[in-house]
Amino acid sequence: MITGKPSISQLKLVYTTLSEYLPNFFRGPHCFEIYAEDVVLEDNIRNIKTVGLPVYKQNISLVKFYSHLKYRHVDLNVLKMTEHIEESCVKVRWRVVGSPNWTILLNYLSSLPSVKGKNLADNDVEVWVDGFSIFYVNKDGKICRHICDKLIPDDNYEDNGGPKRLFPNLTGKLTTFSTPNRPRSLTLCC
Repeated sequence: MITGKPSISQLKLVYTTLSEYLPNFFRGPHCFEIYAEDVVLEDNIRNIKTVGLPVYKQNISLVKFYSHLKYRHVDLNVLKMTEHIEESCVKVRWRVVGSPNWTILLNYLSSLPSVKGKNLADNDVEVWVDGFSIFYVNKDGKICRHICDKLIPDDNYEDNGGPKRLFPNLTGKLTTFSTPNRPRSLTLCC
């Protein structure tokens, strides 16, 4: 995994840089100087794994681009950020908040004379995606691995590597009530 640990000051520098740049993730350029050339991105939200800084930059740009296409306004809120010296990492709990583009159309339609005075859209419509990222730092003080998950990882695993099943018999019964053809939304985060 990580060969050698960063110094405390190197880890603090990564923490400080991320705390400055992540809140402005969708509004400005990202600082790539804190990433190693062979950075590994494990995006468990989109089920992709990449190696290398150029590909990492490309993925960050695509996430920003598609988010701005999907939302008229989008922000990244950092909910919690912690540094872990013993694990050589910075953990970030985040939320992407956006106003869908379709609210622009509804606002326009509500201004037409035939529907004047009717509120077709709530102006405060927001959608969000919660996520969790772990940035591992190498001995050079650079981020060498970024793991991105939609949920906070659970340390509660069985010996066989899979998650513990609290109600193993209930799982099969619940799947009979699921709708297999339900449309899924596209979630883009890193």
